[in-house]
Amino acid sequence: MSFSLLIVKMGRKKEKFRQTAKTKRCSIEIQQKMKELKRQGKSREETCSLLKIPLIELRSWQRYTSKKNDKTEENGQNSCQFNRPFKFTTDPLRVEFEKTIVSTFRQKSKSRGFPQTMLKLTCEKVQQMDKFKNDPNLRTLKFSWDFIKRIMQNHGLSRTYRKSNAKLFTDFELNEMRKGMEVKWANFAAGDLINCDESGCFYNASNTHSIRHRDDFFFAEVDSKKRVTLLPYVACNEDLGIPPALVGHSWATTWKLDLHREEKIQVTLASGEKIEVRRYECKFKGQKFVLYNNSSAWVYEYVWMAEMKRVSRHLKKHFPNRQFGLICDNFAAHKPFKSQNLQTIFLPARTTPYLQPLDCSVFGVFKKKYSKALNEKTYELAGTDKKCSLSEEAGSKLVLKVWSEIGQNVVRHGYLKTKFQKFGYLANLDLDVNWSETDQIEYLENKERESELIDILKNVNLDQVTFTLYDFNNKLI
Repeated sequence: MSFSLLIVKMGRKKEKFRQTAKTKRCSIEIQQKMKELKRQGKSREETCSLLKIPLIELRSWQRYTSKKNDKTEENGQNSCQFNRPFKFTTDPLRVEFEKTIVSTFRQKSKSRGFPQTMLKLTCEKVQQMDKFKNDPNLRTLKFSWDFIKRIMQNHGLSRTYRKSNAKLFTDFELNEMRKGMEVKWANFAAGDLINCDESGCFYNASNTHSIRHRDDFFFAEVDSKKRVTLLPYVACNEDLGIPPALVGHSWATTWKLDLHREEKIQVTLASGEKIEVRRYECKFKGQKFVLYNNSSAWVYEYVWMAEMKRVSRHLKKHFPNRQFGLICDNFAAHKPFKSQNLQTIFLPARTTPYLQPLDCSVFGVFKKKYSKALNEKTYELAGTDKKCSLSEEAGSKLVLKVWSEIGQNVVRHGYLKTKFQKFGYLANLDLDVNWSETDQIEYLENKERESELIDILKNVNLDQVTFTLYDFNNKLI
Protein backbone atom coordinates (compact mmCIF):
# COMPACT_ATOMS: atom_id res chain seq x y z
CA MET A 1 0.00 0.00 0.00
CA SER A 2 2.80 2.44 0.84
CA PHE A 3 4.51 1.81 -2.50
CA SER A 4 1.27 2.53 -4.43
CA LEU A 5 0.78 5.79 -2.47
CA LEU A 6 4.29 6.90 -3.44
CA ILE A 7 3.55 6.25 -7.12
CA VAL A 8 0.31 8.32 -6.88
CA LYS A 9 2.13 11.24 -5.20
CA MET A 10 4.93 11.21 -7.81
CA GLY A 11 2.31 11.18 -10.58
CA ARG A 12 0.55 14.21 -9.08
CA LYS A 13 3.85 16.11 -8.84
CA LYS A 14 4.62 15.36 -12.51
CA GLU A 15 1.17 16.65 -13.52
CA LYS A 16 1.80 19.88 -11.57
CA PHE A 17 5.19 20.36 -13.25
CA ARG A 18 3.61 19.78 -16.67
CA GLN A 19 0.83 22.31 -15.93
CA THR A 20 3.28 25.00 -14.74
CA ALA A 21 5.51 24.44 -17.81
CA LYS A 22 2.45 24.69 -20.04
CA THR A 23 1.28 27.93 -18.40
CA LYS A 24 4.78 29.38 -18.73
CA ARG A 25 4.85 28.53 -22.44
CA CYS A 26 1.35 29.99 -22.87
CA SER A 27 2.31 33.18 -21.01
CA ILE A 28 5.41 33.67 -23.22
CA GLU A 29 3.36 33.16 -26.39
CA ILE A 30 0.64 35.55 -25.17
CA GLN A 31 3.28 38.15 -24.24
CA GLN A 32 4.64 38.10 -27.78
CA LYS A 33 1.14 38.41 -29.24
CA MET A 34 0.34 41.27 -26.82
CA LYS A 35 3.43 43.19 -27.92
CA GLU A 36 2.38 42.87 -31.57
CA LEU A 37 -1.15 44.07 -30.74
CA LYS A 38 0.27 47.00 -28.73
CA ARG A 39 2.28 48.13 -31.74
CA GLN A 40 -0.88 48.02 -33.85
CA GLY A 41 -2.66 50.24 -31.28
CA LYS A 42 -5.36 47.76 -30.23
CA SER A 43 -7.47 48.41 -27.15
CA ARG A 44 -7.91 46.08 -24.17
CA GLU A 45 -11.22 44.60 -25.32
CA GLU A 46 -9.87 43.99 -28.82
CA THR A 47 -6.80 42.19 -27.45
CA CYS A 48 -9.03 40.02 -25.23
CA SER A 49 -11.29 39.08 -28.13
CA LEU A 50 -8.35 38.33 -30.46
CA LEU A 51 -6.42 36.29 -27.88
CA LYS A 52 -9.67 34.65 -26.62
CA ILE A 53 -8.88 35.25 -22.95
CA PRO A 54 -10.88 37.02 -20.20
CA LEU A 55 -9.98 40.55 -19.11
CA ILE A 56 -8.91 39.42 -15.60
CA GLU A 57 -6.20 37.14 -16.98
CA LEU A 58 -4.96 39.95 -19.23
CA ARG A 59 -4.55 42.22 -16.19
CA SER A 60 -2.65 39.52 -14.27
CA TRP A 61 -0.27 39.00 -17.23
CA GLN A 62 0.24 42.78 -17.42
CA ARG A 63 1.29 42.86 -13.76
CA TYR A 64 3.68 39.94 -14.28
CA THR A 65 5.26 41.52 -17.35
CA SER A 66 5.54 44.97 -15.71
CA LYS A 67 7.45 43.49 -12.74
CA LYS A 68 9.72 41.57 -15.10
CA ASN A 69 10.36 44.55 -17.39
CA ASP A 70 11.07 46.99 -14.54
CA LYS A 71 14.28 45.10 -13.69
CA THR A 72 15.71 44.95 -17.22
CA GLU A 73 14.40 47.99 -19.07
CA GLU A 74 16.70 50.99 -19.64
CA ASN A 75 19.51 49.90 -17.27
CA GLY A 76 17.34 49.60 -14.20
CA GLN A 77 15.25 52.74 -14.71
CA ASN A 78 11.56 52.50 -13.82
CA SER A 79 9.33 51.97 -16.83
CA CYS A 80 6.15 54.03 -17.03
CA GLN A 81 3.03 51.91 -17.67
CA PHE A 82 -0.32 53.69 -17.40
CA ASN A 83 -3.85 52.30 -17.53
CA ARG A 84 -5.55 54.96 -19.61
CA PRO A 85 -9.18 54.91 -20.75
CA PHE A 86 -8.45 56.30 -24.23
CA LYS A 87 -5.52 54.04 -25.31
CA PHE A 88 -3.99 50.74 -24.34
CA THR A 89 -0.47 51.46 -25.59
CA THR A 90 2.14 53.51 -23.72
CA ASP A 91 2.07 56.93 -25.33
CA PRO A 92 5.52 58.62 -25.30
CA LEU A 93 3.87 62.06 -25.13
CA ARG A 94 1.94 60.98 -22.05
CA VAL A 95 5.15 59.72 -20.44
CA GLU A 96 6.85 63.05 -21.15
CA PHE A 97 3.77 64.88 -19.83
CA GLU A 98 3.91 63.12 -16.46
CA LYS A 99 7.69 63.51 -16.19
CA THR A 100 7.40 67.28 -16.75
CA ILE A 101 4.69 67.45 -14.05
CA VAL A 102 6.99 65.77 -11.52
CA SER A 103 10.05 67.84 -12.49
CA THR A 104 8.18 71.19 -12.24
CA PHE A 105 6.61 70.15 -8.95
CA ARG A 106 10.01 69.20 -7.50
CA GLN A 107 11.54 72.49 -8.63
CA LYS A 108 8.74 74.42 -6.92
CA SER A 109 8.41 72.35 -3.75
CA LYS A 110 12.11 72.38 -2.71
CA SER A 111 12.38 71.52 1.01
CA ARG A 112 8.85 72.67 1.81
CA GLY A 113 6.62 70.09 0.14
CA PHE A 114 3.12 70.86 -1.08
CA PRO A 115 -0.28 69.20 -0.61
CA GLN A 116 -2.35 67.46 -3.29
CA THR A 117 -4.02 70.69 -4.44
CA MET A 118 -0.66 72.13 -5.51
CA LEU A 119 0.18 68.98 -7.48
CA LYS A 120 -3.16 69.37 -9.25
CA LEU A 121 -2.30 73.01 -9.97
CA THR A 122 1.01 71.85 -11.49
CA CYS A 123 -0.87 69.40 -13.74
CA GLU A 124 -3.13 72.19 -14.98
CA LYS A 125 -0.17 74.47 -15.72
CA VAL A 126 1.73 71.76 -17.60
CA GLN A 127 -1.42 70.92 -19.55
CA GLN A 128 -1.49 74.49 -20.90
CA MET A 129 2.04 74.27 -22.33
CA ASP A 130 2.41 74.50 -26.13
CA LYS A 131 3.86 71.01 -26.28
CA PHE A 132 0.82 69.31 -24.72
CA LYS A 133 -2.24 71.53 -25.24
CA ASN A 134 -2.71 70.46 -28.90
CA ASP A 135 -2.95 66.77 -28.07
CA PRO A 136 -6.66 65.72 -28.01
CA ASN A 137 -6.19 63.11 -25.27
CA LEU A 138 -4.20 65.37 -22.92
CA ARG A 139 -6.49 68.32 -23.55
CA THR A 140 -9.52 66.47 -22.16
CA LEU A 141 -7.63 64.76 -19.33
CA LYS A 142 -9.15 65.16 -15.83
CA PHE A 143 -6.78 65.21 -12.85
CA SER A 144 -8.63 62.98 -10.42
CA TRP A 145 -7.27 61.45 -7.23
CA ASP A 146 -6.54 58.17 -9.09
CA PHE A 147 -4.43 60.05 -11.64
CA ILE A 148 -2.37 61.82 -8.93
CA LYS A 149 -2.02 58.59 -6.96
CA ARG A 150 -0.62 56.85 -10.07
CA ILE A 151 1.89 59.65 -10.64
CA MET A 152 3.03 59.41 -7.02
CA GLN A 153 3.53 55.65 -7.26
CA ASN A 154 5.38 55.73 -10.59
CA HIS A 155 7.65 58.71 -9.86
CA GLY A 156 8.68 58.29 -6.22
CA LEU A 157 6.45 60.90 -4.53
CA SER A 158 5.41 60.15 -0.95
CA ARG A 159 3.18 61.64 1.73
CA THR A 160 4.02 62.85 5.24
CA TYR A 161 1.59 62.67 8.15
CA ARG A 162 1.38 63.99 11.70
CA LYS A 163 -0.24 62.12 14.59
CA SER A 164 -2.44 63.93 17.12
CA ASN A 165 -2.85 63.10 20.84
CA ALA A 166 -6.45 64.16 21.58
CA LYS A 167 -8.28 62.92 24.67
CA LEU A 168 -11.63 61.25 24.05
CA PHE A 169 -14.67 61.82 26.28
CA THR A 170 -17.93 59.91 26.40
CA ASP A 171 -21.23 61.67 25.61
CA PHE A 172 -22.28 61.37 29.25
CA GLU A 173 -19.10 63.11 30.46
CA LEU A 174 -19.48 65.92 27.92
CA ASN A 175 -23.14 66.47 28.81
CA GLU A 176 -22.24 66.72 32.50
CA MET A 177 -19.55 69.31 31.66
CA ARG A 178 -22.05 71.25 29.54
CA LYS A 179 -24.50 71.37 32.45
CA GLY A 180 -21.75 72.76 34.72
CA MET A 181 -20.88 75.45 32.16
CA GLU A 182 -24.56 76.41 31.78
CA VAL A 183 -24.67 77.11 35.54
CA LYS A 184 -21.51 79.26 35.30
CA TRP A 185 -22.88 81.62 32.63
CA ALA A 186 -26.56 81.55 33.64
CA ASN A 187 -26.52 85.34 34.29
CA PHE A 188 -25.23 86.17 30.78
CA ALA A 189 -27.25 86.39 27.58
CA ALA A 190 -26.14 84.22 24.66
CA GLY A 191 -25.04 87.24 22.62
CA ASP A 192 -22.89 88.51 25.52
CA LEU A 193 -20.63 85.42 25.65
CA ILE A 194 -17.38 86.08 23.77
CA ASN A 195 -14.88 83.39 22.85
CA CYS A 196 -11.14 84.05 22.63
CA ASP A 197 -8.20 81.77 21.85
CA GLU A 198 -4.77 81.97 20.21
CA SER A 199 -3.66 80.20 17.03
CA GLY A 200 -0.10 80.01 15.72
CA CYS A 201 0.28 80.59 11.97
CA PHE A 202 3.64 79.37 10.60
CA TYR A 203 4.65 81.14 7.40
CA ASN A 204 7.87 79.20 6.64
CA ALA A 205 7.22 75.67 7.96
CA SER A 206 6.35 72.74 5.70
CA ASN A 207 2.86 71.24 5.52
CA THR A 208 1.90 68.30 7.72
CA HIS A 209 0.20 66.54 4.77
CA SER A 210 2.53 67.23 1.86
CA ILE A 211 3.73 65.42 -1.25
CA ARG A 212 7.53 65.15 -1.54
CA HIS A 213 10.04 63.22 -3.61
CA ARG A 214 12.03 60.41 -1.98
CA ASP A 215 15.39 61.53 -3.47
CA ASP A 216 15.23 65.17 -2.25
CA PHE A 217 16.09 64.48 1.44
CA PHE A 218 13.29 66.55 2.96
CA PHE A 219 12.95 64.61 6.18
CA ALA A 220 16.50 65.41 7.34
CA GLU A 221 15.95 69.18 7.13
CA VAL A 222 14.70 71.29 10.04
CA ASP A 223 11.82 73.63 9.21
CA SER A 224 11.75 77.24 10.33
CA LYS A 225 9.60 77.85 13.43
CA LYS A 226 8.94 81.50 12.71
CA ARG A 227 5.27 82.26 13.19
CA VAL A 228 2.64 84.88 13.87
CA THR A 229 0.12 84.23 16.64
CA LEU A 230 -3.45 85.38 16.04
CA LEU A 231 -5.69 86.25 19.03
CA PRO A 232 -9.27 86.90 17.78
CA TYR A 233 -12.56 87.63 19.60
CA VAL A 234 -15.93 86.32 18.35
CA ALA A 235 -19.57 86.40 19.50
CA CYS A 236 -22.40 84.16 18.35
CA ASN A 237 -24.93 86.65 16.94
CA GLU A 238 -23.00 89.80 15.97
CA ASP A 239 -19.58 91.22 15.21
CA LEU A 240 -18.53 93.28 18.23
CA GLY A 241 -15.80 95.05 16.25
CA ILE A 242 -12.92 94.06 18.55
CA PRO A 243 -9.68 94.29 16.51
CA PRO A 244 -7.66 91.03 16.64
CA ALA A 245 -4.21 90.92 18.23
CA LEU A 246 -1.04 89.66 16.55
CA VAL A 247 2.10 88.54 18.39
CA GLY A 248 5.22 88.50 16.23
CA HIS A 249 9.01 88.49 16.42
CA SER A 250 9.58 92.14 15.37
CA TRP A 251 8.06 95.56 16.01
CA ALA A 252 7.14 96.07 12.34
CA THR A 253 8.99 99.37 12.11
CA THR A 254 9.69 98.85 8.39
CA TRP A 255 6.25 97.49 7.45
CA LYS A 256 4.10 99.41 4.98
CA LEU A 257 1.03 100.22 7.11
CA ASP A 258 -1.66 102.91 7.13
CA LEU A 259 -1.27 103.42 10.90
CA HIS A 260 1.54 102.48 13.31
CA ARG A 261 1.07 104.08 16.74
CA GLU A 262 2.92 103.09 19.90
CA GLU A 263 1.16 102.66 23.24
CA LYS A 264 2.54 101.83 26.73
CA ILE A 265 0.40 100.14 29.41
CA GLN A 266 0.98 99.26 33.06
CA VAL A 267 -0.06 95.63 33.70
CA THR A 268 -0.33 93.85 37.06
CA LEU A 269 0.49 90.13 36.94
CA ALA A 270 -1.05 87.40 39.12
CA SER A 271 2.04 87.48 41.39
CA GLY A 272 1.48 91.21 42.09
CA GLU A 273 4.39 92.37 39.94
CA LYS A 274 3.80 95.43 37.73
CA ILE A 275 5.17 95.46 34.16
CA GLU A 276 5.14 98.09 31.45
CA VAL A 277 3.90 96.53 28.19
CA ARG A 278 4.56 98.14 24.83
CA ARG A 279 2.24 97.52 21.90
CA TYR A 280 1.37 99.10 18.56
CA GLU A 281 -2.06 99.99 17.22
CA CYS A 282 -1.86 99.31 13.48
CA LYS A 283 -4.11 99.59 10.46
CA PHE A 284 -3.71 97.95 7.06
CA LYS A 285 -6.19 98.41 4.20
CA GLY A 286 -8.95 99.53 6.58
CA GLN A 287 -8.45 96.60 8.98
CA LYS A 288 -7.34 97.44 12.54
CA PHE A 289 -5.17 95.15 14.65
CA VAL A 290 -2.87 95.31 17.68
CA LEU A 291 0.75 94.11 17.54
CA TYR A 292 2.88 92.66 20.37
CA ASN A 293 6.44 91.35 20.27
CA ASN A 294 8.44 88.62 22.02
CA SER A 295 11.12 86.07 21.11
CA SER A 296 8.75 83.11 20.58
CA ALA A 297 5.81 85.09 19.08
CA TRP A 298 3.36 83.57 21.58
CA VAL A 299 0.82 84.78 24.15
CA TYR A 300 2.36 85.18 27.60
CA GLU A 301 0.73 86.39 30.82
CA TYR A 302 1.56 90.08 30.29
CA VAL A 303 0.10 89.95 26.75
CA TRP A 304 -3.08 88.33 28.08
CA MET A 305 -3.58 90.91 30.86
CA ALA A 306 -2.92 93.79 28.44
CA GLU A 307 -5.48 92.31 26.05
CA MET A 308 -8.11 91.95 28.78
CA LYS A 309 -7.73 95.65 29.59
CA ARG A 310 -8.00 96.60 25.93
CA VAL A 311 -11.11 94.44 25.30
CA SER A 312 -12.81 95.75 28.46
CA ARG A 313 -12.16 99.34 27.39
CA HIS A 314 -13.48 98.67 23.85
CA LEU A 315 -16.70 97.06 25.13
CA LYS A 316 -17.29 99.83 27.65
CA LYS A 317 -16.96 102.44 24.90
CA HIS A 318 -19.25 100.78 22.32
CA PHE A 319 -21.64 98.76 24.58
CA PRO A 320 -21.84 100.65 27.89
CA ASN A 321 -24.97 98.94 29.27
CA ARG A 322 -24.00 95.31 28.69
CA GLN A 323 -22.15 92.71 30.80
CA PHE A 324 -19.93 90.28 28.89
CA GLY A 325 -18.44 86.88 29.67
CA LEU A 326 -15.20 85.74 28.02
CA ILE A 327 -15.00 81.98 27.35
CA CYS A 328 -11.39 80.72 27.36
CA ASP A 329 -9.42 77.52 27.99
CA ASN A 330 -7.05 76.63 30.84
CA PHE A 331 -3.83 77.68 29.14
CA ALA A 332 -1.13 78.76 31.63
CA ALA A 333 -1.05 82.35 30.34
CA HIS A 334 -4.84 82.75 30.67
CA LYS A 335 -5.26 84.31 34.10
CA PRO A 336 -8.61 85.24 35.72
CA PHE A 337 -9.82 88.76 34.97
CA LYS A 338 -12.86 90.64 36.27
CA SER A 339 -13.94 94.21 35.63
CA GLN A 340 -17.22 96.14 35.62
CA ASN A 341 -18.25 94.82 32.19
CA LEU A 342 -16.04 91.75 31.52
CA GLN A 343 -15.44 88.46 33.33
CA THR A 344 -13.45 85.37 32.29
CA ILE A 345 -15.19 81.96 32.26
CA PHE A 346 -12.88 78.94 32.00
CA LEU A 347 -13.74 75.69 30.24
CA PRO A 348 -12.90 72.27 31.78
CA ALA A 349 -9.45 70.88 30.98
CA ARG A 350 -8.92 69.15 27.59
CA THR A 351 -12.42 69.94 26.34
CA THR A 352 -11.58 72.67 23.81
CA PRO A 353 -12.19 70.44 20.72
CA TYR A 354 -15.75 69.83 21.98
CA LEU A 355 -16.82 72.92 23.97
CA GLN A 356 -14.89 75.89 22.55
CA PRO A 357 -16.51 77.50 19.46
CA LEU A 358 -13.22 78.64 17.92
CA ASP A 359 -11.71 75.15 18.12
CA CYS A 360 -14.92 73.39 17.05
CA SER A 361 -15.28 75.05 13.67
CA VAL A 362 -13.78 78.52 13.21
CA PHE A 363 -10.07 77.73 13.42
CA GLY A 364 -10.54 74.68 11.20
CA VAL A 365 -11.99 76.81 8.39
CA PHE A 366 -9.40 79.53 9.00
CA LYS A 367 -6.43 77.11 8.89
CA LYS A 368 -7.67 75.50 5.66
CA LYS A 369 -8.07 78.86 3.97
CA TYR A 370 -4.73 80.08 5.34
CA SER A 371 -2.81 76.96 4.24
CA LYS A 372 -4.33 77.21 0.76
CA ALA A 373 -3.44 80.92 0.46
CA LEU A 374 0.06 80.29 1.88
CA ASN A 375 0.72 77.41 -0.54
CA GLU A 376 -0.46 79.45 -3.51
CA LYS A 377 1.76 82.36 -2.50
CA THR A 378 4.87 80.26 -1.82
CA TYR A 379 4.25 78.22 -4.97
CA GLU A 380 4.32 81.43 -7.01
CA LEU A 381 7.49 82.62 -5.26
CA ALA A 382 9.27 79.27 -5.55
CA GLY A 383 12.13 79.17 -8.05
CA THR A 384 14.83 76.79 -9.16
CA ASP A 385 17.70 78.66 -7.51
CA LYS A 386 16.51 79.32 -3.94
CA LYS A 387 14.11 78.13 -1.26
CA CYS A 388 10.75 79.90 -1.31
CA SER A 389 9.96 81.78 1.91
CA LEU A 390 7.80 84.64 3.19
CA SER A 391 8.79 87.55 5.37
CA GLU A 392 7.07 88.25 8.68
CA GLU A 393 5.30 91.23 7.15
CA ALA A 394 3.87 89.16 4.27
CA GLY A 395 2.89 86.36 6.65
CA SER A 396 1.11 88.75 9.06
CA LYS A 397 -0.77 90.49 6.26
CA LEU A 398 -1.81 87.11 4.85
CA VAL A 399 -3.14 86.07 8.29
CA LEU A 400 -5.18 89.28 8.57
CA LYS A 401 -6.51 88.94 5.03
CA VAL A 402 -7.68 85.34 5.58
CA TRP A 403 -9.23 86.18 8.97
CA SER A 404 -11.23 89.04 7.43
CA GLU A 405 -12.79 86.50 5.01
CA ILE A 406 -14.23 84.41 7.88
CA GLY A 407 -17.93 85.27 8.02
CA GLN A 408 -20.38 85.36 10.92
CA ASN A 409 -22.08 82.19 9.65
CA VAL A 410 -18.86 80.21 10.37
CA VAL A 411 -18.76 81.62 13.92
CA ARG A 412 -22.40 80.68 14.53
CA HIS A 413 -21.73 77.19 13.24
CA GLY A 414 -18.89 76.91 15.79
CA TYR A 415 -21.22 77.94 18.64
CA LEU A 416 -23.83 75.43 17.44
CA LYS A 417 -21.30 72.57 17.37
CA THR A 418 -20.64 73.00 21.10
CA LYS A 419 -24.23 71.70 21.70
CA PHE A 420 -24.94 74.09 24.58
CA GLN A 421 -28.63 74.81 25.25
CA LYS A 422 -27.95 78.55 25.39
CA PHE A 423 -26.84 78.58 21.74
CA GLY A 424 -29.52 76.19 20.43
CA TYR A 425 -31.69 79.04 19.06
CA LEU A 426 -29.00 79.79 16.44
CA ALA A 427 -30.16 76.76 14.41
CA ASN A 428 -33.40 78.60 13.54
CA LEU A 429 -31.73 81.81 12.36
CA ASP A 430 -30.93 83.01 8.89
CA LEU A 431 -27.12 82.86 8.99
CA ASP A 432 -26.65 85.69 6.47
CA VAL A 433 -28.26 88.38 8.66
CA ASN A 434 -26.85 89.89 11.87
CA TRP A 435 -29.83 90.25 14.21
CA SER A 436 -30.05 91.50 17.76
CA GLU A 437 -31.49 89.34 20.54
CA THR A 438 -34.93 91.06 20.45
CA ASP A 439 -35.18 90.48 16.69
CA GLN A 440 -34.25 86.83 17.22
CA ILE A 441 -37.02 86.37 19.82
CA GLU A 442 -39.59 88.01 17.50
CA TYR A 443 -38.43 85.77 14.64
CA LEU A 444 -38.85 82.62 16.75
CA GLU A 445 -42.32 83.70 17.95
CA ASN A 446 -43.46 84.43 14.39
CA LYS A 447 -42.06 81.10 13.23
CA GLU A 448 -44.02 79.26 15.95
CA ARG A 449 -47.23 81.08 14.93
CA GLU A 450 -46.61 80.22 11.28
CA SER A 451 -46.08 76.54 12.12
CA GLU A 452 -49.33 76.52 14.16
CA LEU A 453 -51.25 78.08 11.22
CA ILE A 454 -49.78 75.54 8.81
CA ASP A 455 -50.89 72.69 11.11
CA ILE A 456 -54.42 74.13 11.29
CA LEU A 457 -54.59 74.48 7.50
CA LYS A 458 -53.42 70.91 7.06
CA ASN A 459 -56.11 69.62 9.44
CA VAL A 460 -58.86 71.54 7.60
CA ASN A 461 -57.27 70.64 4.20
CA LEU A 462 -57.26 74.32 3.20
CA ASP A 463 -53.71 74.09 1.92
CA GLN A 464 -54.92 71.93 -0.98
CA VAL A 465 -57.94 74.08 -2.06
CA THR A 466 -57.83 77.34 -4.06
CA PHE A 467 -60.51 80.00 -3.47
CA THR A 468 -61.78 82.93 -5.57
CA LEU A 469 -63.14 85.80 -3.44
CA TYR A 470 -66.03 88.09 -4.50
CA ASP A 471 -67.36 91.25 -2.88
CA PHE A 472 -71.05 92.17 -2.39
CA ASN A 473 -71.40 93.53 -5.94
CA ASN A 474 -70.26 90.11 -7.26
CA LYS A 475 -66.99 91.49 -8.51
CA LEU A 476 -63.74 89.53 -8.43
CA ILE A 477 -61.33 90.77 -5.79
